[in-house]
Amino acid sequence: MNFTIPRNELYRILSKLKGIPNRSSSMAILSHLHVMAAKDVLSITSTDLEVTVRVKIQAEVFGEGVVALPCEPFFRIIQKMPEGNISFEAEPNNRVGISCGNARFNLVGLAGEEFPGFPDIAFKEQLTIPSKKLQNMLEKTLFAVSRNEENSSLAGVFMTMCGNNGTNSLCMVATDGHRMAKVETRFHDRVPVLQDGVLVPLKGGMELLRMARETDEDLELRFDSKNIAAARTDETLVIRLLSGRFPDYRAVMENIHGTPVVSDRESLGKCLERTHVMAQDHGNHVSLYLTGKDYMEMKSSNPDLGDAEDQIPVQTKLQEITAGFNANYLIQCLKVMKSREVNILLKDGRSPALLTGEADEGFSYVIMPLAV
Repeated sequence: MNFTIPRNELYRILSKLKGIPNRSSSMAILSHLHVMAAKDVLSITSTDLEVTVRVKIQAEVFGEGVVALPCEPFFRIIQKMPEGNISFEAEPNNRVGISCGNARFNLVGLAGEEFPGFPDIAFKEQLTIPSKKLQNMLEKTLFAVSRNEENSSLAGVFMTMCGNNGTNSLCMVATDGHRMAKVETRFHDRVPVLQDGVLVPLKGGMELLRMARETDEDLELRFDSKNIAAARTDETLVIRLLSGRFPDYRAVMENIHGTPVVSDRESLGKCLERTHVMAQDHGNHVSLYLTGKDYMEMKSSNPDLGDAEDQIPVQTKLQEITAGFNANYLIQCLKVMKSREVNILLKDGRSPALLTGEADEGFSYVIMPLAV
Protein backbone atom coordinates (compact mmCIF):
# COMPACT_ATOMS: atom_id res chain seq x y z
CA MET A 1 0.00 0.00 0.00
CA ASN A 2 1.39 3.35 -1.09
CA PHE A 3 -0.60 6.56 -1.50
CA THR A 4 -0.58 10.34 -1.00
CA ILE A 5 -3.46 12.49 0.27
CA PRO A 6 -3.91 16.13 1.38
CA ARG A 7 -3.54 16.45 5.15
CA ASN A 8 -6.66 18.63 5.60
CA GLU A 9 -8.91 16.21 3.73
CA LEU A 10 -7.71 13.24 5.75
CA TYR A 11 -8.05 15.16 9.01
CA ARG A 12 -11.65 16.07 8.12
CA ILE A 13 -12.53 12.42 7.62
CA LEU A 14 -10.78 11.16 10.76
CA SER A 15 -12.51 13.86 12.83
CA LYS A 16 -15.90 12.39 11.99
CA LEU A 17 -14.83 8.73 12.40
CA LYS A 18 -12.82 8.85 15.62
CA GLY A 19 -15.84 8.75 17.94
CA ILE A 20 -17.13 5.41 16.69
CA PRO A 21 -14.49 2.78 17.64
CA ASN A 22 -15.07 0.93 20.90
CA ARG A 23 -11.95 1.46 22.99
CA SER A 24 -13.21 -0.71 25.86
CA SER A 25 -14.00 -3.73 23.70
CA SER A 26 -12.15 -7.00 24.28
CA MET A 27 -11.66 -7.12 20.51
CA ALA A 28 -8.56 -5.04 19.78
CA ILE A 29 -9.53 -4.64 16.14
CA LEU A 30 -12.56 -2.52 17.13
CA SER A 31 -10.27 0.28 18.31
CA HIS A 32 -8.85 0.49 14.77
CA LEU A 33 -9.87 2.01 11.45
CA HIS A 34 -9.92 -0.04 8.26
CA VAL A 35 -7.84 1.76 5.60
CA MET A 36 -7.96 0.54 2.01
CA ALA A 37 -6.31 2.14 -1.03
CA ALA A 38 -7.44 1.09 -4.51
CA LYS A 39 -7.97 2.76 -7.90
CA ASP A 40 -7.18 6.32 -6.74
CA VAL A 41 -9.73 6.02 -3.93
CA LEU A 42 -9.02 5.79 -0.20
CA SER A 43 -11.76 4.07 1.84
CA ILE A 44 -11.73 4.37 5.63
CA THR A 45 -14.18 2.38 7.74
CA SER A 46 -15.00 2.68 11.44
CA THR A 47 -17.26 0.38 13.47
CA ASP A 48 -18.23 -0.76 16.96
CA LEU A 49 -20.44 -3.51 15.42
CA GLU A 50 -23.53 -1.40 16.21
CA VAL A 51 -22.69 1.66 14.10
CA THR A 52 -20.58 1.41 10.94
CA VAL A 53 -19.40 4.32 8.78
CA ARG A 54 -17.41 4.13 5.55
CA VAL A 55 -16.03 7.28 3.91
CA LYS A 56 -14.38 7.40 0.48
CA ILE A 57 -12.02 10.11 -0.78
CA GLN A 58 -9.84 10.69 -3.81
CA ALA A 59 -6.14 9.94 -3.28
CA GLU A 60 -3.07 9.44 -5.42
CA VAL A 61 -2.60 5.66 -5.12
CA PHE A 62 0.72 4.19 -6.21
CA GLY A 63 0.20 0.77 -4.67
CA GLU A 64 -3.05 -0.86 -3.56
CA GLY A 65 -3.44 -2.44 -0.13
CA VAL A 66 -5.30 -2.61 3.15
CA VAL A 67 -4.41 -2.27 6.83
CA ALA A 68 -6.13 -1.56 10.16
CA LEU A 69 -4.61 1.41 12.03
CA PRO A 70 -5.24 2.29 15.71
CA CYS A 71 -7.77 5.12 15.60
CA GLU A 72 -6.61 7.42 18.40
CA PRO A 73 -2.87 7.49 17.57
CA PHE A 74 -3.68 7.73 13.85
CA PHE A 75 -5.90 10.76 14.47
CA ARG A 76 -3.36 12.49 16.73
CA ILE A 77 -0.60 12.01 14.15
CA ILE A 78 -2.64 13.57 11.35
CA GLN A 79 -3.84 16.33 13.68
CA LYS A 80 -0.26 17.43 14.36
CA MET A 81 1.04 17.09 10.81
CA PRO A 82 1.86 20.28 8.88
CA GLU A 83 -0.34 21.26 5.95
CA GLY A 84 0.47 19.63 2.66
CA ASN A 85 0.32 16.15 1.19
CA ILE A 86 0.83 13.19 3.51
CA SER A 87 2.49 10.05 2.19
CA PHE A 88 1.66 6.53 3.37
CA GLU A 89 3.78 3.49 2.65
CA ALA A 90 3.22 -0.06 3.88
CA GLU A 91 6.10 -1.70 5.72
CA PRO A 92 6.55 -5.27 7.04
CA ASN A 93 4.37 -6.64 9.89
CA ASN A 94 1.44 -4.28 9.29
CA ARG A 95 3.51 -1.19 9.96
CA VAL A 96 2.80 1.96 7.97
CA GLY A 97 5.21 4.82 7.36
CA ILE A 98 3.48 8.21 7.51
CA SER A 99 5.37 11.31 6.42
CA CYS A 100 4.78 14.97 5.63
CA GLY A 101 7.59 17.49 5.22
CA ASN A 102 10.30 16.61 7.75
CA ALA A 103 7.90 14.72 10.03
CA ARG A 104 7.86 10.94 9.82
CA PHE A 105 6.01 8.32 11.87
CA ASN A 106 6.07 4.55 11.82
CA LEU A 107 2.67 3.32 13.07
CA VAL A 108 2.00 -0.30 14.08
CA GLY A 109 -1.33 -1.63 12.82
CA LEU A 110 -3.17 -4.92 12.41
CA ALA A 111 -3.95 -6.99 9.33
CA GLY A 112 -6.83 -5.43 7.41
CA GLU A 113 -8.37 -8.89 7.00
CA GLU A 114 -9.04 -9.01 10.77
CA PHE A 115 -11.41 -6.05 10.54
CA PRO A 116 -15.16 -6.88 10.55
CA GLY A 117 -16.70 -6.94 7.09
CA PHE A 118 -18.91 -4.06 6.05
CA PRO A 119 -22.59 -4.96 6.66
CA ASP A 120 -24.00 -6.55 3.50
CA ILE A 121 -27.72 -6.12 3.99
CA ALA A 122 -30.52 -6.37 1.44
CA PHE A 123 -32.67 -3.41 2.43
CA LYS A 124 -36.27 -3.73 1.21
CA GLU A 125 -37.75 -0.38 2.25
CA GLN A 126 -36.60 3.18 1.71
CA LEU A 127 -37.64 6.73 2.51
CA THR A 128 -36.27 9.87 0.87
CA ILE A 129 -36.17 12.81 3.26
CA PRO A 130 -34.79 16.36 2.95
CA SER A 131 -31.64 16.53 5.08
CA LYS A 132 -32.75 19.66 6.94
CA LYS A 133 -36.10 18.10 7.81
CA LEU A 134 -34.29 15.05 9.19
CA GLN A 135 -31.90 17.33 11.08
CA ASN A 136 -34.81 19.20 12.66
CA MET A 137 -36.53 16.00 13.77
CA LEU A 138 -33.38 14.49 15.29
CA GLU A 139 -32.36 17.71 17.06
CA LYS A 140 -35.79 17.85 18.71
CA THR A 141 -35.68 14.29 20.03
CA LEU A 142 -32.12 13.03 20.58
CA PHE A 143 -31.57 15.30 23.60
CA ALA A 144 -34.35 13.47 25.48
CA VAL A 145 -32.96 9.93 24.95
CA SER A 146 -32.07 8.08 28.15
CA ARG A 147 -28.34 7.81 28.85
CA ASN A 148 -28.96 4.63 30.86
CA GLU A 149 -27.90 1.94 28.38
CA GLU A 150 -29.21 -0.84 30.61
CA ASN A 151 -32.79 0.05 29.64
CA SER A 152 -32.62 -0.57 25.90
CA SER A 153 -36.26 0.42 25.33
CA LEU A 154 -35.40 4.04 26.25
CA ALA A 155 -31.87 4.16 24.80
CA GLY A 156 -32.82 5.45 21.37
CA VAL A 157 -35.21 7.44 19.20
CA PHE A 158 -38.39 5.63 18.20
CA MET A 159 -39.29 6.15 14.52
CA THR A 160 -42.72 5.22 13.27
CA MET A 161 -45.00 6.05 10.37
CA CYS A 162 -48.72 6.45 10.73
CA GLY A 163 -51.54 7.33 8.32
CA ASN A 164 -54.51 9.56 9.02
CA ASN A 165 -57.24 10.57 6.56
CA GLY A 166 -55.13 9.65 3.56
CA THR A 167 -51.94 11.37 4.74
CA ASN A 168 -48.79 9.81 6.13
CA SER A 169 -46.63 11.17 8.94
CA LEU A 170 -43.17 10.22 10.12
CA CYS A 171 -42.98 10.47 13.89
CA MET A 172 -39.89 10.47 16.12
CA VAL A 173 -40.15 10.13 19.90
CA ALA A 174 -37.61 9.94 22.70
CA THR A 175 -37.93 9.64 26.47
CA ASP A 176 -35.83 8.94 29.55
CA GLY A 177 -38.84 8.31 31.79
CA HIS A 178 -38.85 11.87 33.17
CA ARG A 179 -39.56 13.79 29.95
CA MET A 180 -40.68 12.96 26.43
CA ALA A 181 -39.99 14.76 23.14
CA LYS A 182 -42.07 14.07 20.02
CA VAL A 183 -41.96 15.55 16.53
CA GLU A 184 -44.16 14.63 13.59
CA THR A 185 -43.74 15.53 9.90
CA ARG A 186 -45.97 14.81 6.92
CA PHE A 187 -44.71 12.55 4.13
CA HIS A 188 -46.05 11.23 0.86
CA ASP A 189 -44.21 7.91 1.12
CA ARG A 190 -45.32 4.98 3.23
CA VAL A 191 -42.70 2.60 4.62
CA PRO A 192 -44.22 -0.74 5.73
CA VAL A 193 -41.41 -1.62 8.15
CA LEU A 194 -42.08 1.65 10.00
CA GLN A 195 -45.72 0.85 10.69
CA ASP A 196 -44.62 -1.01 13.83
CA GLY A 197 -41.77 1.42 14.48
CA VAL A 198 -38.01 1.01 14.81
CA LEU A 199 -35.72 2.08 17.64
CA VAL A 200 -32.54 3.90 16.55
CA PRO A 201 -29.78 3.88 19.23
CA LEU A 202 -28.47 7.21 20.51
CA LYS A 203 -24.99 6.80 19.03
CA GLY A 204 -26.38 5.90 15.62
CA GLY A 205 -28.87 8.74 15.82
CA MET A 206 -26.06 11.20 16.50
CA GLU A 207 -24.18 9.94 13.43
CA LEU A 208 -27.34 10.30 11.35
CA LEU A 209 -27.74 13.86 12.65
CA ARG A 210 -24.12 14.65 11.75
CA MET A 211 -24.69 13.37 8.23
CA ALA A 212 -27.86 15.46 7.86
CA ARG A 213 -26.03 18.59 9.05
CA GLU A 214 -23.25 18.13 6.51
CA THR A 215 -25.44 18.32 3.40
CA ASP A 216 -28.34 20.26 1.92
CA GLU A 217 -29.34 17.36 -0.33
CA ASP A 218 -32.03 14.78 0.28
CA LEU A 219 -30.96 11.67 2.17
CA GLU A 220 -32.18 8.20 1.33
CA LEU A 221 -32.93 6.12 4.42
CA ARG A 222 -33.15 2.37 3.92
CA PHE A 223 -34.66 -0.05 6.39
CA ASP A 224 -35.10 -3.65 7.27
CA SER A 225 -36.36 -5.09 10.55
CA LYS A 226 -32.91 -4.90 12.20
CA ASN A 227 -30.99 -2.09 10.49
CA ILE A 228 -31.23 1.41 9.09
CA ALA A 229 -28.80 2.86 6.55
CA ALA A 230 -28.17 6.28 5.05
CA ALA A 231 -25.91 7.08 2.12
CA ARG A 232 -24.30 10.07 0.42
CA THR A 233 -21.97 10.13 -2.58
CA ASP A 234 -18.86 9.58 -0.47
CA GLU A 235 -20.26 8.16 2.79
CA THR A 236 -22.37 5.21 3.95
CA LEU A 237 -23.79 4.77 7.46
CA VAL A 238 -25.33 1.52 8.76
CA ILE A 239 -26.96 1.37 12.21
CA ARG A 240 -28.11 -1.75 14.01
CA LEU A 241 -31.54 -1.10 15.53
CA LEU A 242 -32.36 -1.71 19.19
CA SER A 243 -34.71 -4.56 20.04
CA GLY A 244 -36.40 -3.03 23.11
CA ARG A 245 -40.12 -2.22 23.20
CA PHE A 246 -40.74 1.54 23.27
CA PRO A 247 -43.38 2.84 25.71
CA ASP A 248 -46.85 3.83 24.48
CA TYR A 249 -46.11 7.49 23.76
CA ARG A 250 -49.66 8.17 22.58
CA ALA A 251 -51.07 7.32 26.00
CA VAL A 252 -48.74 9.93 27.51
CA MET A 253 -49.27 12.70 24.97
CA GLU A 254 -53.03 12.35 24.70
CA ASN A 255 -53.74 12.50 28.45
CA ILE A 256 -52.26 15.87 29.37
CA HIS A 257 -54.68 18.63 30.27
CA GLY A 258 -54.37 22.07 31.75
CA THR A 259 -54.44 25.81 31.12
CA PRO A 260 -51.98 27.52 28.74
CA VAL A 261 -49.23 29.76 30.11
CA VAL A 262 -47.68 31.76 27.26
CA SER A 263 -44.21 33.28 27.59
CA ASP A 264 -41.47 34.68 25.40
CA ARG A 265 -39.25 31.65 24.77
CA GLU A 266 -35.92 33.46 24.91
CA SER A 267 -36.82 35.37 28.09
CA LEU A 268 -38.04 32.18 29.74
CA GLY A 269 -34.80 30.39 28.86
CA LYS A 270 -32.60 33.15 30.26
CA CYS A 271 -34.66 33.35 33.45
CA LEU A 272 -34.34 29.59 33.94
CA GLU A 273 -30.59 29.72 33.36
CA ARG A 274 -30.20 32.43 36.01
CA THR A 275 -32.19 30.60 38.68
CA HIS A 276 -30.61 27.31 37.65
CA VAL A 277 -27.22 28.58 38.89
CA MET A 278 -28.24 27.78 42.47
CA ALA A 279 -29.83 24.45 41.54
CA GLN A 280 -27.11 22.84 39.42
CA ASP A 281 -25.68 20.82 42.30
CA HIS A 282 -29.00 20.34 44.03
CA GLY A 283 -31.18 18.27 41.70
CA ASN A 284 -31.63 21.04 39.10
CA HIS A 285 -34.87 21.89 40.93
CA VAL A 286 -36.59 25.17 40.07
CA SER A 287 -40.04 26.11 41.36
CA LEU A 288 -42.55 28.06 39.26
CA TYR A 289 -45.16 30.27 40.97
CA LEU A 290 -48.29 31.84 39.49
CA THR A 291 -50.38 34.07 41.75
CA GLY A 292 -53.04 35.45 39.43
CA LYS A 293 -50.82 38.27 38.19
CA ASP A 294 -49.30 38.88 34.77
CA TYR A 295 -45.95 37.36 35.64
CA MET A 296 -44.47 34.04 36.77
CA GLU A 297 -41.93 33.77 39.57
CA MET A 298 -39.05 31.27 39.57
CA LYS A 299 -37.17 30.23 42.66
CA SER A 300 -34.33 27.85 43.47
CA SER A 301 -32.38 27.15 46.61
CA ASN A 302 -29.31 25.25 47.71
CA PRO A 303 -28.57 24.77 51.43
CA ASP A 304 -24.83 25.01 50.73
CA LEU A 305 -24.95 28.09 48.50
CA GLY A 306 -28.10 30.13 49.06
CA ASP A 307 -31.11 30.88 46.89
CA ALA A 308 -32.23 32.73 43.78
CA GLU A 309 -35.45 34.17 42.40
CA ASP A 310 -36.54 35.93 39.23
CA GLN A 311 -39.72 36.61 37.28
CA ILE A 312 -40.94 37.00 33.70
CA PRO A 313 -44.18 38.31 32.10
CA VAL A 314 -46.71 35.66 31.05
CA GLN A 315 -50.20 35.44 29.62
CA THR A 316 -52.52 32.97 31.33
CA LYS A 317 -55.94 32.50 32.91
CA LEU A 318 -54.46 30.41 35.72
CA GLN A 319 -55.09 32.06 39.07
CA GLU A 320 -52.63 30.22 41.28
CA ILE A 321 -50.23 27.32 40.90
CA THR A 322 -46.94 26.11 42.35
CA ALA A 323 -44.98 23.53 40.39
CA GLY A 324 -41.42 22.22 40.47
CA PHE A 325 -39.45 21.04 37.46
CA ASN A 326 -35.94 20.03 36.43
CA ALA A 327 -34.63 23.33 35.06
CA ASN A 328 -32.09 21.62 32.83
CA TYR A 329 -34.84 19.61 31.12
CA LEU A 330 -36.77 22.82 30.43
CA ILE A 331 -33.70 24.67 29.16
CA GLN A 332 -32.75 21.85 26.78
CA CYS A 333 -36.23 21.88 25.27
CA LEU A 334 -36.30 25.67 24.81
CA LYS A 335 -32.94 25.57 23.03
CA VAL A 336 -34.17 23.22 20.29
CA MET A 337 -37.38 25.19 19.72
CA LYS A 338 -37.66 28.05 17.22
CA SER A 339 -40.96 29.70 18.19
CA ARG A 340 -40.91 33.25 19.51
CA GLU A 341 -43.43 32.28 22.18
CA VAL A 342 -43.71 29.02 24.06
CA ASN A 343 -47.02 27.59 25.25
CA ILE A 344 -46.81 25.68 28.56
CA LEU A 345 -49.87 23.64 29.47
CA LEU A 346 -50.10 23.47 33.29
CA LYS A 347 -52.73 21.83 35.48
CA ASP A 348 -51.30 21.61 39.01
CA GLY A 349 -48.09 20.85 40.87
CA ARG A 350 -48.58 17.09 40.54
CA SER A 351 -49.28 16.84 36.82
CA PRO A 352 -46.90 16.85 33.84
CA ALA A 353 -46.48 19.98 31.73
CA LEU A 354 -46.73 20.12 27.93
CA LEU A 355 -44.61 22.57 25.90
CA THR A 356 -45.43 23.55 22.30
CA GLY A 357 -44.77 26.48 19.98
CA GLU A 358 -46.48 27.83 16.87
CA ALA A 359 -43.31 27.83 14.74
CA ASP A 360 -42.37 24.32 15.94
CA GLU A 361 -45.01 22.50 13.96
CA GLY A 362 -45.54 18.90 15.02
CA PHE A 363 -43.32 19.24 18.11
CA SER A 364 -44.48 18.60 21.67
CA TYR A 365 -42.54 18.08 24.87
CA VAL A 366 -43.76 16.56 28.13
CA ILE A 367 -41.93 17.02 31.42
CA MET A 368 -42.81 15.38 34.73
CA PRO A 369 -43.03 17.55 37.84
CA LEU A 370 -40.77 17.47 40.91
CA ALA A 371 -41.97 17.80 44.47
CA VAL A 372 -42.02 21.45 45.55
